[in-house]
Amino acid sequence: MIRRKFFFFCDLSPAAGFGHLMRSEALASQVIKRGYEVIFYTDYLDKRARNYLNKKKIKFIQTKRNINDFFITKSIFDISQNDVVIFDHYKLTLKSMKKVKNRGIFLVIIDDFGNKKIIGDIIINQNLGINKKTHKKYKISKLLVGSKYCLIRDDIKRAKRKKLMQINIFLTFGAARFNNLIYKFLNFIKRLDKILEVKIKLFFVTDKHNKRLMIQFFKNLKNIKIIYLVGKFNLSKYISACDFSINTGGVTLLEMVYLGVPQMTIVSANNQKMNAGMINKLGVGTNMRNLKQLKEKIFIKEILNFIFNKKMKTRMKLNCKKIVDGRGTKRTLNEILKLTKKN
Repeated sequence: MIRRKFFFFCDLSPAAGFGHLMRSEALASQVIKRGYEVIFYTDYLDKRARNYLNKKKIKFIQTKRNINDFFITKSIFDISQNDVVIFDHYKLTLKSMKKVKNRGIFLVIIDDFGNKKIIGDIIINQNLGINKKTHKKYKISKLLVGSKYCLIRDDIKRAKRKKLMQINIFLTFGAARFNNLIYKFLNFIKRLDKILEVKIKLFFVTDKHNKRLMIQFFKNLKNIKIIYLVGKFNLSKYISACDFSINTGGVTLLEMVYLGVPQMTIVSANNQKMNAGMINKLGVGTNMRNLKQLKEKIFIKEILNFIFNKKMKTRMKLNCKKIVDGRGTKRTLNEILKLTKKN
């Protein structure tokens, strides 16, 4: 019997951030545990992503071809009808999906929107506010939607929450560029430092270039100690040691919910609106919306509430436990394997 292979076509470009890689790797690692072969194809691969895939022992191929040129000819890739193709790439076109399906290949699409026409065998949409009705007009064999199918990495699942002796805050802007809006927000942090009467730590995810700028920008802080996290993929030990998080609304949001970390969510891209919109409703954090709309007075009031309101944070932690259980990758792969046997 021919050994089944799983081919992941994943967007690893700087503009996409690392959310696609994080959730695809979560599923890929589960596939490898079951004894199948995994190969990642990408049209962009920087040193950090390369090292991460090597560490996870995942095979990868970087190609100069555009994502939508992958299946122009049958001979480009050694993909058989026994294999599974998984797309986690926003630039994938309907034409490309049709090419895959016309070749009789089992196709899985990881989607974040719900309003895009899709052809495939399975759609995975792990957004908190999604439901099957969003995709009902599409002819898909199986819809895997909602928190039940959240793809949580093993690194995150191994992390254990720690008892804190002081207030630690986790801060990340994801793939968002350090523009005027982010500097506007960082000025709010400066303002917070001036009015605080307690010492706190801020774990700030950034890169080497912005770290140098931030050290200069925050040189006069008195009550906030900043720990810069540069070039790290596995941030679980820092996240688990935090009282709460300020983060964007993508994959990080879901990982925070799994770990039971209350969060102040900032929307940095359209694909994050659905997740962020559910944060207040589910009682796991506060949706601060986008940076353009955010006012200093509102931010200061909200973050002081997160710092000092222990009852609120305890309630949020308990609510988190009801939403993401960490078994989404197993459920997802079980459904894929079940459906491939029928085809």
